[in-house]
Amino acid sequence: SSEGVWVPALSGACCVAAFLVRQDRISHPLIYLGVFRARQYRAAFVAQNCLFASFMGITLIVPLFIENIWGGTALEAGLVLLPGTIAALFINPLAGYLTDRFHARPVIVFFGACLAFGSVAMAFMDASTPFWLILLLQGIRACGVSGLVSPLTSWSMEELAPNRMTDASSFSTAIRQAIASMGTALMVFSITLGAQAFGSLLFGFQLALGLSGVFALALFVIALVRVR
Repeated sequence: SSEGVWVPALSGACCVAAFLVRQDRISHPLIYLGVFRARQYRAAFVAQNCLFASFMGITLIVPLFIENIWGGTALEAGLVLLPGTIAALFINPLAGYLTDRFHARPVIVFFGACLAFGSVAMAFMDASTPFWLILLLQGIRACGVSGLVSPLTSWSMEELAPNRMTDASSFSTAIRQAIASMGTALMVFSITLGAQAFGSLLFGFQLALGLSGVFALALFVIALVRVR
């Protein structure tokens, strides 16, 4: 039932809100929320959450698209994610090197553009899309993800005192897990909505991929406007 979902969810949200309010008022908090007074940390926190909301659900959605819409095999559904795995091996260290060499802004903007382009383009895929093109778009998208994690993290910590970095890292890590789960749930809901309300499973997948694109575009806008 819907009560079985919303009542625990709202109860949990209220408990988290009460915990955060208390942490901000006591003298020795478990997590120091003053890190949000740092402009860079706030901007990077929102950008990182957009990143995880955009890409975590894709590891579920794209293989399902290959099998249910494109008509591919389980092997092809697994292979479609292979470019992302290979890209991470090279892009992660490269992004760190480029950040050290040229600072964070050009690196974050470039890889943010890759993520936005790949994510938005994938929302227009259908059963006639060539497999090589799906691989290419997923590869571009994966390069964007791999190139953003490290630069965003390092840039977010620049304004913080060394003794506050643990608090900032712990809070970001905890929240991104919830945001990634929420993004995945919204994408699955979009597929169900398209299939049941609009009578089109393809439209449902396009809604889900489009939602991922919206998160990616939000990250790109933050990179352009806030990252300096």
